[in-house]
Amino acid sequence: YYYRAWWSDRDVLHLLPHWTWPGHEGQIIDVWAYTNCPSVELLLNGVSQGRREVERYGHAEWKIEYEPGVLEAVGRTSDGQERRARVETAGHPHAIRLRADRPAYRADSRDVAIVTAQVVDAQGVIVPHAQHGLRFTVDGDARMIGLGNGDPNSHEPDQPQRGVGLRRAFHGLAQCLVRVGSTASTPTLHATADGLRPATLPLPCASTHVSDEPVPRDLAAKDLA
Repeated sequence: YYYRAWWSDRDVLHLLPHWTWPGHEGQIIDVWAYTNCPSVELLLNGVSQGRREVERYGHAEWKIEYEPGVLEAVGRTSDGQERRARVETAGHPHAIRLRADRPAYRADSRDVAIVTAQVVDAQGVIVPHAQHGLRFTVDGDARMIGLGNGDPNSHEPDQPQRGVGLRRAFHGLAQCLVRVGSTASTPTLHATADGLRPATLPLPCASTHVSDEPVPRDLAAKDLA
């Protein structure tokens, strides 16, 4: 997000870290915002925590006493448009959510879907401490070719075994790579885990040209992976 803020033409406002720290009530949390907005104001449960000017190639930061709820950053672009990003306290793990990197893929036996699996609560907030074992399968003209979760200590296999991909969530997240086939069709990725509502994700494949643009996302931190 730092690189995207300063070396792309997008408006960027990204808030970190997550805001789920049970047992840390009243303790100081360092909060940063990566942004190319000239200034950013931070609000905790609707109460301003101060505005910060953002120098070029810099970032905004605050020291905030933790209390559960919603932490929101409000910035304005150089032409006066408002941008918002937020993180909020997660509840109990409830479901799996699957997000693809693009809305459609080329049916050429080479294109790859990068799918992010998120463990979320009943309101759709990513649960950052979730470590559920996720099980992936795919139907149709496609096959899984890789799995990951960003955990440098993970010894789980990076490739599926007998058509099933197994990967434990790390900070509530994991990824699955699916290579699509040569037919114009819609293979489907499935993800399950004990105690969580399962998820399915269609991966439309077309024999004609499809866009390489990523799926658009809003600026809410809970929707960024």
